[in-house]
Amino acid sequence: MKKILCVGMLTMDNLLLVESYPKEDTAQPVKDSYQALGGSAAKSAVVADALGQSAILIAALGSGDTAQNLLDDLSQTQIDLRLERNEAPASQSTIILNELNSSRTILWTGGEKVQSPQPLFDEINPEEIGIIMLDATDPKLFTATIEYANEHQIPLVLDTGSGRPWVADALPQADYVIAPAKYLQKFLYTKKDNMKELLQQVPTDWGRQILAVSNGSHGGAYRVTGEERIRRWSAHPAKAVDTNGAGDVFHGAFACALLNDFTVPEALDYASEVAALSISTYGNEWLADQRALAELSDRLLAK
Repeated sequence: MKKILCVGMLTMDNLLLVESYPKEDTAQPVKDSYQALGGSAAKSAVVADALGQSAILIAALGSGDTAQNLLDDLSQTQIDLRLERNEAPASQSTIILNELNSSRTILWTGGEKVQSPQPLFDEINPEEIGIIMLDATDPKLFTATIEYANEHQIPLVLDTGSGRPWVADALPQADYVIAPAKYLQKFLYTKKDNMKELLQQVPTDWGRQILAVSNGSHGGAYRVTGEERIRRWSAHPAKAVDTNGAGDVFHGAFACALLNDFTVPEALDYASEVAALSISTYGNEWLADQRALAELSDRLLAK
């Protein structure tokens, strides 16, 4: 079985559930709190592992109790870890979840970066890798991964994130680009949220295979490179409890589906279904739903 290589952020999410978003200069009780492993690349690897897909994770990891907690969480998986360790405090985020409308507000600290990416890639046999899922959080790691994918002709799924400055120039070198609507809005200096219009206005060479724009419960739209037609996919229905990390789950499931010979429309629909499951519980509690995961895994690997 070919493996998925996930490259980018590994962090600990500290989630605070509140009944409504707090006003400035006020005190408000927290209804509930919990921790969950986060980071787009790390969560994509966890998703792949939960679906029965072999995964490798390349990331930076600092030190301290948070780092140990992350390692403890990852030890419960079969993920092959290729981590560059350092002495800085491990990355973590505080996320305010608004129970009223399921919105989230993210505050982060740390964010250690990989200083020497090449040794991490040298340890990997490229012939074992069937696809790469890359997030855009680490500039050196980002550049090294693009080069690695091109050198070995490995399909690359790129999560643009919200718009770091080094991302746009690399988009023509990624095979499957998935961007949140806010990334395209930022690039185009617009507040319009019509996904079709956004896709029609950005450069035509973004994504060697597809450029997709996602918009949460509104689903998404994509264009196949070289074609003018804009296609759409629908979000699977779900009662949203915690939307934090839903995009990360989507990216990981999408990459796994492509690796297992799903067509692009099939992969987008499958990823939407997995993401819908993830938002139905708080944090990573959805990973305990063995029945649902077994059914999703069977469909994934049956291809």
